[in-house]
Amino acid sequence: PKMFFERSTVGEANIVNLGELCLFVIHALVFQHSRSENPFRTALFTFQDTQFVNYGEGSQENTNRFLLAYSSLFDAISHSILNDTGSTILLLYSLLQKNPMFLTYVLTRTDLDTMLIPILQLLYEAPERLIQQVYLELVTLVILSHDIVSNKNIQQLRVQSLNWFKERYLPSVSLGDLIVLVLVKVIHTHLKNKESFVLRNCFGILANMSSSFQELHPYSADRLVKLFANISRRYLAILSRSPKENVESNQTEIEEEAALYHDCLLLLVETFNSCLSHGLAQNPHLVYALLYERFLFQPFISDDKLGCYANNIKTVVDYFGELVDRTNIVEWSSEAVFEVISNATHHWKNDSLQKLAEQSYRYEESDDHPEDFFVPYLWAIILSSHTSIPWDVKRSALFDIPQHKQN
Repeated sequence: PKMFFERSTVGEANIVNLGELCLFVIHALVFQHSRSENPFRTALFTFQDTQFVNYGEGSQENTNRFLLAYSSLFDAISHSILNDTGSTILLLYSLLQKNPMFLTYVLTRTDLDTMLIPILQLLYEAPERLIQQVYLELVTLVILSHDIVSNKNIQQLRVQSLNWFKERYLPSVSLGDLIVLVLVKVIHTHLKNKESFVLRNCFGILANMSSSFQELHPYSADRLVKLFANISRRYLAILSRSPKENVESNQTEIEEEAALYHDCLLLLVETFNSCLSHGLAQNPHLVYALLYERFLFQPFISDDKLGCYANNIKTVVDYFGELVDRTNIVEWSSEAVFEVISNATHHWKNDSLQKLAEQSYRYEESDDHPEDFFVPYLWAIILSSHTSIPWDVKRSALFDIPQHKQN
């Protein structure tokens, strides 16, 4: 089955189909017995690169590991993601989560856009697919966003006009901007159904990347600030409800909704604060967007968790707001105001901000029977993807796929 990764790039339909079937076999062997001794899991999560073999002083355990060219595997996965029925993204998630050597290799690639852009396109078109596949795509991005060097590399990669991105014509943006814009769209989509796992992971990715933001596009900055405005309105509306309204509604659901919005707001102000603390001079468009909505953060100044971050943001917008007010602008316009801000960012001193602990958002696979999620999900995509196999659907019983758990 591993030969799929070398053969699938040929593009012949029968080979790709055979490769996918082989990949499903691998997944079935790996996930069916995830809590007991499973040689297939061990093999998949410990295989090494043919270009760099670490035999660990020649131990028998290491010399028995099979070898596969990581470069060929990376290329095959990247080329297969867009046509994926769920098997490729499951493989990528498994390798990044469980095979540290492959994760290290991926993080050192300077062309991560070849893998990330297809994942972003799938997320952008997410409503057409299983929510569990969206979970895996987001967790993949969470894992990759842990690495600071990789995050900086992502900011340097340029993406030319993409025909699948419909919100706005963007002739050229950074890969970092594209990630921001796609995640904001995913967040707006899942705010409607309050899908907490999706929302928390989206905000976690943004928070992890925020210290590396460089030259955020004005559209990206504006979308982030408007996202805060949207969620803060929802949160404050819940807090302002009368006791009578709460009695008439499910109190538990109201409290859970308020807690979800509060968590989202916290991750978002952490994102703003981290970007301003590490790269204010490189992100004048974010400063402009925050200044434009300067009163958004006032209700959260006294919040136990959001307050310290909201105060830092207030410090920034007050400083630049006063500077704009003092400047003798002959003809007021958004361009004139932005020019004042852009020129002043180079004179900004970070010691004006309160030093806050850096937060890192990490994903950990639940130890509480992860196969309860993966096995039903795997068989769901097998059954739906391969109608050519003569399944007796009436005799096929698929268990419900539980919600993805996160520690």
